[in-house]
Amino acid sequence: MDIGDVNKDGRPDIVVGTYIGTSIATFLNSGFGRWEDPRIQSSGKYNFSLYLGDFDKDGDLDVVTVSGRDNVINIHLNDGKGGFSERHGIVTGASPVFLVVSDVNGDDNADFITTSIQDNAINIHRNIPVNPPKPVRIAIRGRLIDGDTGEELAGNVSLIDTIALEKAGGSDEVFQVQRAGPGKPFRFEVTGGRHILILKGTVPGYPPVEERIVLPKLKDIPDSILKNGIHRDLVLRRVVRLRVFGYVTESGKNSPLSNATVRLVTQSGEVIGEVTTNAKGYYEIEAPIGINHRLQGDAPGYEPALQIFSLGREHHPQGLRVDLSLSPIPVSKTCIEGLVLNQNNRAGVQGVTIFLIDKNGVRRRMTSQANGAFKGCLPAGFYYVEIIHKGFFPYRDSVEVPEGGIKRDFLLSPVATEKSIVLRNIYFDYDKATLRPESIEELERVVRFLRENPSLRVEISGHTDSDGSELYNLRLSQARAQAVVDYLVSRGIESHRLIAKGYGESRPVAPNDTPENKQKNRRTELKILGL
Repeated sequence: MDIGDVNKDGRPDIVVGTYIGTSIATFLNSGFGRWEDPRIQSSGKYNFSLYLGDFDKDGDLDVVTVSGRDNVINIHLNDGKGGFSERHGIVTGASPVFLVVSDVNGDDNADFITTSIQDNAINIHRNIPVNPPKPVRIAIRGRLIDGDTGEELAGNVSLIDTIALEKAGGSDEVFQVQRAGPGKPFRFEVTGGRHILILKGTVPGYPPVEERIVLPKLKDIPDSILKNGIHRDLVLRRVVRLRVFGYVTESGKNSPLSNATVRLVTQSGEVIGEVTTNAKGYYEIEAPIGINHRLQGDAPGYEPALQIFSLGREHHPQGLRVDLSLSPIPVSKTCIEGLVLNQNNRAGVQGVTIFLIDKNGVRRRMTSQANGAFKGCLPAGFYYVEIIHKGFFPYRDSVEVPEGGIKRDFLLSPVATEKSIVLRNIYFDYDKATLRPESIEELERVVRFLRENPSLRVEISGHTDSDGSELYNLRLSQARAQAVVDYLVSRGIESHRLIAKGYGESRPVAPNDTPENKQKNRRTELKILGL
């Protein structure tokens, strides 16, 4: 049963479908709580559900039922006076027992969904107009603007239609990319209708910026937007840098340590500055505004010291003072030593900087000698090992250094055309192309690798498991690969060195038969295209 004004007299009428029988009955409201005699109309056999709705978009309420005995959706069109046509039948699943009316594909037409118990199916029947209206195109235009100077900037602008991505429709509109610059604004077009758009701008030297644009159904879009489109400038601001200064002294004595090394490290582990102290132990360095920066002091014969600080606009213009106090290294026989070797020919690699990073983020540096040999003494414990050296892929491992020391060799893999590696710690939000914060550390390693090897051209590729359709997985992997490229460009890597490529589920490294194997297939890779 459903209630609605089927004869457009301003009063609610009642339409019911019979379960035992083959008819629908319409009770027109004559006012004052009285109803006319029922108008009987032949329909399906054993009607389980009935709904009113304007299914042919002529302004009148029509009737739809689903009948379980003959497995049919029955549509009765309104003649404009409350009379209904003979049924227009649509065959659906076997023994349908439930009907839902909804616009499942966002085209502003009511579609029908049934559930059928004999074949255990959900059946979706799209409502396709006989003479569909010509699509309305809406322009999205704007510029890349420096928020401090007002000048136009040159960079990349991408447009992602999240709704189209979810339902894997409208291939030309799911992901669009353009180059914008001074005097050359960006301009995208989308088909009128409900959209949730993500507009993203990336410019070298600036953090990326995103704008979210929500378009309602076509009938609810203002005429001004239909006529003129949407103008949305993307405003980017450079990272402001401020002065960080202080003194490095010996713990307990407060005596200055000259020629001590002070390194500025971001929360993600990137070393963004390095200076040495003067004869008075004084240092001065510039740091970007941000939180959880790490300042580390090192001097021969002393344990490294670490201070974590945040830098805000409130520290302008005076800067921020951060002092470091280093303790002498106690006599220790706990050392790590070994060789840094070329994995291909086992030759020693000279001049490699090896970082051992403890659980507090303190980075201890060692350098390999002529034959690749290295040695360093440090407190026993767990350390991450990080090596980024020109001509080799990044190396990341861990080591437990016991009391008494350990011997350990590190094998570096040379870069070569068409050779690729898996970026192990790149994570995205579920079913989205949004990078998660825990991906930044791995991304910063890629940034340092590309800076150390400035001639390399690389492909960043996205891969998925087999869940979802092939088309959806292909688009999702392309969007995720582009998100990684956008981050690298925002960190100053030239865009002409980078290509984003999505392969979807087409290149699995394991069968998609277990959760563990599917996890292996969901990956991001870096491949060398040119040296």
